[in-house]
Amino acid sequence: MMTENTQKNETLSVAEILHRRAEILAQPVEEPTAEETFLDAVLFQLAGETYAIALEFLQDVLPLSGLAPIPCTPPFVAGIINVRGQIVSVVSLKTLFDLPAAPEMQYQKVLLLSNGEMIFGVIVDRMFGTKPLALSGLQSPPMTLSGFRADYVRGITPDTVILLDAAKMLGDARLIVHETA
Repeated sequence: MMTENTQKNETLSVAEILHRRAEILAQPVEEPTAEETFLDAVLFQLAGETYAIALEFLQDVLPLSGLAPIPCTPPFVAGIINVRGQIVSVVSLKTLFDLPAAPEMQYQKVLLLSNGEMIFGVIVDRMFGTKPLALSGLQSPPMTLSGFRADYVRGITPDTVILLDAAKMLGDARLIVHETA
């Protein structure tokens, strides 16, 4: 059985807790400077690393299904899919970036990227959603990167999100597979 004194002490401690929370919430929030620019990006996982692509290039997110392999294509071309009657090629970023191949994941997705002229899909292991990334905090990619990965990494955020340059990816002729006679 609680005494009146015990109830008073519990009430005081709850009041103190609420007062402390109010003080913390009353702290001024650091507003971004007018010079700071943000990029809305979609975040996803590849081989245990977190990547991002500018949201302006994202056309759609689809479950990975109906992927048909294409013979005589580079290893990074995973195949083609039918998207509402349009045949779209799909690229495996893991293969393109020489990342370790993990067991197939049940929640793999295809991100359809487009710049208005070119469209293709990229396979990702997991989607995390969207987030604004501060471009002022972007660090240069490490010099140890090589190949396509070095070409397409725009930078790395302080919380180790790797920002890919979708404009370069969509404009790179090396990703276009041409049939030769």
